[in-house]
Amino acid sequence: MSSGETDPRAPLFSRRTIDFVVRSMTRLGAPRHEVEDLAQDVIVIAIAKWRSFDPTQALEPWLWGIARNRLRDYRDLARHRVEVATEAPEPAAARDPDVLLAHRLHAALARLSEEVQLVVVLHDLESWTLPECARALGITLDVAKYRLSVGRQSLRKQLEGSAHG
Repeated sequence: MSSGETDPRAPLFSRRTIDFVVRSMTRLGAPRHEVEDLAQDVIVIAIAKWRSFDPTQALEPWLWGIARNRLRDYRDLARHRVEVATEAPEPAAARDPDVLLAHRLHAALARLSEEVQLVVVLHDLESWTLPECARALGITLDVAKYRLSVGRQSLRKQLEGSAHG
């Protein structure tokens, strides 16, 4: 690469991308004390796999898949055999209703199928439009709408159930 060319991997190092990966690891249920390390792993893996990325596609779904796989590998290690997504909040924070709601939301989100989870995260949490989600995921708009509806219904049921239990 000559001195005038920019590295095609530069988007991986943007604050926006790094923030997305950290949020993704949190939303996938990574333990709080491991989120930053796991997010760094995702960026390193993305750099190593950069040649497999299709630049005509959105970066976030590709990174989400890497994050999901990295967290799955993390959980498969014998020392991590606990159910990470349902890890209890810190005792002091447990009295804060917003912290409790966020914890229940992350746990409920982790129980959705990967396909549904990704549409919910991109649309409702990352503020993508449904057409953007559909294009990025290579699905029809109707499928994106269906997955969003299924995800929202499931989250609603889970959150209502956990509020009463």
